[in-house]
Amino acid sequence: MKIGIVNYGCGNIASISNIIKYIGYKPEIINRSEDVLLFDSIILPGVGHFKNGMSNINFSGMRNALDKRAELDKPILGICLGMQLMTQSSEESDETGLCWFDSKTIKFTELENNKNKILVPHMGWNYVKEVEENVFFEEEDRFYFVHSFYVDALKSQEALATTIYEEINFSSAIKKGNLVGVQFHPEKSHQFGMTFFRKYFNKI
Repeated sequence: MKIGIVNYGCGNIASISNIIKYIGYKPEIINRSEDVLLFDSIILPGVGHFKNGMSNINFSGMRNALDKRAELDKPILGICLGMQLMTQSSEESDETGLCWFDSKTIKFTELENNKNKILVPHMGWNYVKEVEENVFFEEEDRFYFVHSFYVDALKSQEALATTIYEEINFSSAIKKGNLVGVQFHPEKSHQFGMTFFRKYFNKI
């Protein structure tokens, strides 16, 4: 299987590449738009600000190739910011997203939870619960999160899994055809992350 990791200047590429190598695959870094369609699966990583992510994708010249791949429903996995970029928009920026999903990205509200405010960002380990039975997650799966914004997909058919942070139940994974996004960092989630990647690559 040919696995590519998109290099658009906002990704945790080395960590993702290392964990994928550890489970037996040989990922390649995608630096050119003409290579986007050549892989069985590509990963859209992401760390940072929504506007910077979209600007980098547009200026990299990869936007059209990524849109074409999504249109063809060829497997794409978005991680953290990469997942958020797949949506229509984000409250973090006035920049339009890739619009592959109908959902939008919104900010955690700092609600009063008993006597304490909810801490933002949501940082650390948390459980992921599948919306309905699927091949990607099991009941006790835990993953590492670092984010201040989340995808609001609970009322749509796009939600694949959810996570509860304090009083907020949010979409921690989304799916539409062969497009999948996860809010957590599988590359930082040790055995849970390795298991997720194995299941994901086996599925596609």
